[in-house]
Amino acid sequence: MKHRSMTWLALMFVPLSVLAAERPMLTVTEAMEIKAPPAEVWKIVKSFDGIAAWIPLVEKCALVEGANGKPGAVRAAALRIGMLLHEELVAYREDDMTFSYALLPSAFPLDDYVATTSVRPNHDASGSIMIWTSTFRRKNFSANPPEAESDAGLIKALSGIYLESMGVVKNMAEKNP
Repeated sequence: MKHRSMTWLALMFVPLSVLAAERPMLTVTEAMEIKAPPAEVWKIVKSFDGIAAWIPLVEKCALVEGANGKPGAVRAAALRIGMLLHEELVAYREDDMTFSYALLPSAFPLDDYVATTSVRPNHDASGSIMIWTSTFRRKNFSANPPEAESDAGLIKALSGIYLESMGVVKNMAEKNP
């Protein structure tokens, strides 16, 4: 009897794992050239809890665990759309001007979201290139999700957020060279 119960229990979870496998890992990468030294651009973006200054979607942000620049830190970001997100700093390299973070479980329509933000010298070292890349899966298991929750819709939304935010960084850095 116990064996039969375990078999039924295992079968109940097969469809979820099959559906999860049908949600491919997606990637969004955006880059923007900025006419300012990398160190100046890095000063703007490096504070893990400072994103409200340069990401227009974020109304307020504060650390709720840990410290800036220390992996394991968790920030709470209140979005202008009325949602609260928690993100964990998973890697931080001051000397490489790079940090990575993961979205903790939330109502946001993404699963397995991990993003990296970095600042590099541009091709002739006359300025910077800011790069923001992420990988994720859509949360909606449906074969035909609403457009905003589809693969294409999520890629478009994140790309727009990244470009708009990097535009703010560009304006800030180029005004204060």
